Amino acid sequence: MELPREGKETKPGRKKRMRNTYAGAMRRRCGVLVADEGDVLANPQSDQTQALYQLSPKRRYVMSATPIANYPRDIAPILSFTAGDGTAAQPWGWRNGRMEENWRLTVAHADCGIKAFREKFVTTEWVTREFEDTLVEGAKREIPRINNLEAYRAMLAPHVKRRIVEEPDVTRYVQIPKETREIVELPWDDAHLAYYIQIAEEFASWYANAMRQEGKKSNLIAILAKIRAVSFASDYPQHGVEGFGSYLALTSKQRWVLDELEQLALAGKKTVLYAENPGQIDMLHRHLQNRGVDAVKFHGGIPIKTRTTELNRRFRHGDCPTLLATLGVTQKGLNLWQAEEEILLSRSWSATVEEQAIHRLLRPQQKKNVRVRYVHLPGGIDVYKDQLVSFKRDSARAGLDWGTPETSDVAFLHLNTVIGRFAQDIAKLHGVESYDLKEYLQGLAQRAKEIEYA
Repeated sequence: MELPREGKETKPGRKKRMRNTYAGAMRRRCGVLVADEGDVLANPQSDQTQALYQLSPKRRYVMSATPIANYPRDIAPILSFTAGDGTAAQPWGWRNGRMEENWRLTVAHADCGIKAFREKFVTTEWVTREFEDTLVEGAKREIPRINNLEAYRAMLAPHVKRRIVEEPDVTRYVQIPKETREIVELPWDDAHLAYYIQIAEEFASWYANAMRQEGKKSNLIAILAKIRAVSFASDYPQHGVEGFGSYLALTSKQRWVLDELEQLALAGKKTVLYAENPGQIDMLHRHLQNRGVDAVKFHGGIPIKTRTTELNRRFRHGDCPTLLATLGVTQKGLNLWQAEEEILLSRSWSATVEEQAIHRLLRPQQKKNVRVRYVHLPGGIDVYKDQLVSFKRDSARAGLDWGTPETSDVAFLHLNTVIGRFAQDIAKLHGVESYDLKEYLQGLAQRAKEIEYA
């Protein structure tokens, strides 16, 4: 319980309200701290991280299956918390400098720890000053690839104890059948393609102009909003995009998913479907109800107690064959080994989010061969997300598990490049020029509607 207390006066007649917290009450009273799901420390400015720092324990252990939560740089604040902030044991400072041997004589040429870490391990094309200073906030164009893999592994070796399921010493006690993964690529509907192309090309044009006018000072919030609009146009166009309205018909991806879930339910297989937006989960649930297919919804719009009760009663220990879940609420703490089929209707921006979602089914109790399927529309934002996740997953495995990098010689294509090439390919396919593509597709969509209502 957090209780307010009086603090110093900030304005005449007003006093700043301070808070007493458990972390403050326990400060320096903890000899040993063991923090589960410690990858949250990758954000040094979060309330959870600040609370752990306030405890100030003498000895610290962090447990996490994904210590590199997103980018290779995410490990830096975790190391700083557990092994020291610019010390002899862990020289890469976060708040302090990069400790060097010559500090015994002089610190005249000492480097900022964040700057030294970024220059050594982080791969970027451009960054803002804010990102240079924090390595967390601010706009940048970052490639999820470890800049110096050997040095990165050497940095982690003294501090990370890691076991993987494939190790012989582990498989003696834990055996989980290896999952199969495949990409299901579906054709675009003409009307949906016309809607998507408008929004995607608007983003590409806006981004190009922003780079020319503002250079490296692009507004990060504006960039994320534009990218989010492209993602909605592809995965959940019924939500609508400001300035373009909504696309209300079911997309080819959504129709395929509904048909597949119905067939899997008839075959007696339990399936988990992941999507990104709660609204899409609700929409798919309504269509499944109309088809007579029982399904459980599991997303952040439902109270935790209610959705957990429904999950346990109907899906995990009941006869309901289908779980419709958002990626955000199924990352950690869930065991869904009762299912054997998994479909990702929406791709995440994070390899960790996807891997955590997939591994909800890959538990020690799992005895069946799990099939994981990603649903893509060719050339769309699914392609970019797949590439981004692949690079992130590859860098984490290479750095932590000493895996052989699979993307080290692969060119990383940024979103505006993917969109530009996609538009050119579609134009060639239809035999028109790129600048006529939108009008051509709109004409196809209009003729399709006329045939539908005829």
